[in-house]
Amino acid sequence: MEEINNDNKRKFITETKDIAATNPYCDWDNVSWGRGITFYRYSKQNSKKKDKEELSYDFCELVKSYIFRFHLANPNKAQEVIKAFRLIEIALLKSCGVADITKLTHVILDEAILEAYLRFIPATVKKIYKDIRKINDFLCKKGIINSHVSTWYFKLDKGNDNETKVNESGDNDKNQKLPDLRVIEFMGKVFRSKHKSPRDIFTTSIFALLLCTPSRISEVMNLNEDCLIKVKDSNGEDKHGLRFFAVKGFGYSIKWVPDCMVSVAKEAISRLRILGTNAKATSDIISSGEAYLYKALDKKPFDIMTVSDLKKLGFDYSLSSLSKECSAFIKKMSKSEVSVKSFWNYLIKKDLNKINRGKENSFYTKGKLVVISHNQLNVIKGNDIFICVKGTKNFMKSEFLSNVKERLGYLNIFERHKRKNINNDLLKFNSHQSRHLLNTLAQRTTLSEIEIAFWSGRKNIEHNSNYNHVTDDEMIAMSRKLLMSEENDSTIVPDTPTSPIISKQFVYKSMKALREKVKDLDGQAKLDMIESLIAFRNNLEDKLNEGLLE
Repeated sequence: MEEINNDNKRKFITETKDIAATNPYCDWDNVSWGRGITFYRYSKQNSKKKDKEELSYDFCELVKSYIFRFHLANPNKAQEVIKAFRLIEIALLKSCGVADITKLTHVILDEAILEAYLRFIPATVKKIYKDIRKINDFLCKKGIINSHVSTWYFKLDKGNDNETKVNESGDNDKNQKLPDLRVIEFMGKVFRSKHKSPRDIFTTSIFALLLCTPSRISEVMNLNEDCLIKVKDSNGEDKHGLRFFAVKGFGYSIKWVPDCMVSVAKEAISRLRILGTNAKATSDIISSGEAYLYKALDKKPFDIMTVSDLKKLGFDYSLSSLSKECSAFIKKMSKSEVSVKSFWNYLIKKDLNKINRGKENSFYTKGKLVVISHNQLNVIKGNDIFICVKGTKNFMKSEFLSNVKERLGYLNIFERHKRKNINNDLLKFNSHQSRHLLNTLAQRTTLSEIEIAFWSGRKNIEHNSNYNHVTDDEMIAMSRKLLMSEENDSTIVPDTPTSPIISKQFVYKSMKALREKVKDLDGQAKLDMIESLIAFRNNLEDKLNEGLLE
């Protein structure tokens, strides 16, 4: 049986390597496939590259085959799956002394999960468990391991995922989804400061756009360069909005920016455009084609390319910290050693270095607002202005991870500015918190549920309640405000009598109107509102009985 398992393993690896040989962008024998896909063992944090060990050869061949077949197009998922394989290798070495995947058993898989608990928080272990289950099912179906191993199951500890909570001090789970107001104050100070690094400009500009409209981080990263629009409303006043492609089925829409945030949105967009100057120039040249390059410079293929030609094409690297390779190429250009044709070939070659299933970086960055040059946000490696990269949520996410320490000269934004809270813990933020905040603020206004859903790019208005974090005390205060309102809003509260003393009849009519409003709510929100109204009504009745009201 063991021989059959080994034959099936070798067959799977051989077939995959034959397919990979036809892919010019896959360097099979390299320990790193780019985009974060590496085949190293787990090592000590911050260990140097020369100290890292590769996975065992036969085991690594299987891992590469699995990644090539299923996750090559998705580097983030590939990294997660390799994490699961690394744990399996550790368990195999502990139990068998050799990383032979055909020897996988229930006990060894259990050991892999226990090893995961030693290294990661419960929420991460849960993800690893799912990946190991999928790997195990695949190996059983391929006959690489014994079929009975497919019955493997591990009862995960429920654990306490406090490590993943954003505001651990919150007494209410709803409030944990809202941002710490100190974070907003801190980011505002950095946004307004004069001396900012490229990473500060990038982070604070994205943060500002998240506060302008209730958006998902991926939606902001996918904004087009001409996303900001201006139209006149029925009163002839200018209204500004951002053209979004809302995910989760909502599609294209315009999210209107409140008047008080228009200047912030304009400034953030302007900064992102300036930050992406060189990346945009590279993207435009490659996307427009070789003929466009010759036409733009009014030169022939083998004419000399000069530094002034770079400026003519839109490049501006005067304030950039260039990489060594980039500096060397520009130096060659200044010595008249580069033709226009060789410059074009140089751009194409570098664009293909970061290929993703046959589509170059320039394919994704064309016309986008959030584009940067390769390593532009890295203060150590230097900026390569001839490679354009589309912004992703990972750029933003890493800026707020509390466990990010100095690594290749990189600190998160709080560490860079040495701002800590009163408990000496780093401030925390999750990009989705701003969406919850704006939705909660919208709930405190007179916007309807449909308007809030549309503004948020939400297809189902019933999901509004998931983003509504108005507290019970606030609901009571809102009820009191409605009851005591002096505005003539007959749809909510009848007109108040001219007398300063409120009558029982007025209270009765007011409560009836509010009960009608409650009918539009559903689920727990409805029950909470009713409970608040009953408490307030009882309070009013007590005052009536005491003679304080007429």
